[in-house]
Amino acid sequence: PAPIYRTGLHTFDRLKERLSPFGYYCPVRWTEKKQYVLGKLTDLTFTYEYKDRVYWLAGASEAEKFSAQPENYIDSTMTDSPPQHLTLAQVKAAFPRQLELQGFCPVTFVDGKGRYEHIRQGSQEYVAEFQSKLYAMESQEKLKRFQQSPYKFINCQLPKKVPPKVMALNVVELPILGYMDQTVSHLVTKALTAVGLQRPKYPYVGVQQSCLLYVALYLKAYNPKSSDTVRHFWRQRLQQFEDRCNLVKYLGKVIPASAEAARPIDLDSKLQQFLALSRT
Repeated sequence: PAPIYRTGLHTFDRLKERLSPFGYYCPVRWTEKKQYVLGKLTDLTFTYEYKDRVYWLAGASEAEKFSAQPENYIDSTMTDSPPQHLTLAQVKAAFPRQLELQGFCPVTFVDGKGRYEHIRQGSQEYVAEFQSKLYAMESQEKLKRFQQSPYKFINCQLPKKVPPKVMALNVVELPILGYMDQTVSHLVTKALTAVGLQRPKYPYVGVQQSCLLYVALYLKAYNPKSSDTVRHFWRQRLQQFEDRCNLVKYLGKVIPASAEAARPIDLDSKLQQFLALSRT
């Protein structure tokens, strides 16, 4: 075997004409581990020509094994086509075929050694077709692992008792209390906790109105649906509101004491800020 960069077969068309039955997959990884691993398509250092066929190797160690004993690998046959990732449209078009393992992720299940807590629902975004069967994984990373080593995961069997399937919830159809519970209850709880700790009293504004203004600013400042820029703007406004609320506490503590002791350096500045708010 000779590396391609030494043979002069540098053009894509010539490489494609002499492609081995393994295509662009590494024959070493397939023969030894039954893995579908693409060769280094961007580095011809690990691409070899042997008996007028071009073989793509996954890396340096695979290239070393292939160059030493190529006959151990070229006669192996890829019995199945590699797993193919299906789009959502392709998954829908595959109906009435059903997902294997009741739609649970085989990779997570095998990784968890078949334990009940590792039976996780797969996603239709990460469906792969292999041997004319459909498998759903729960993440992109696990989809890639399945595509590389499908034989490791396709023979697992679920126990008789499996977790209930997670059903999509249309919050718009819920009654108002249910809608709020599913969408904003966590954020509202955090806002009420914060206002209880802060106990805001804005200058020249009643306690009740001060608390309502604080909650409104808090919800805007930590709204997960807003962009980072918008949240940053409202967090600055919330901090400004807190600083102005603290003016009342500060002046109430400092002014009586200043009659008997030296005036704090920032007293005049704080007092001017407080008086200015009476005109807003």
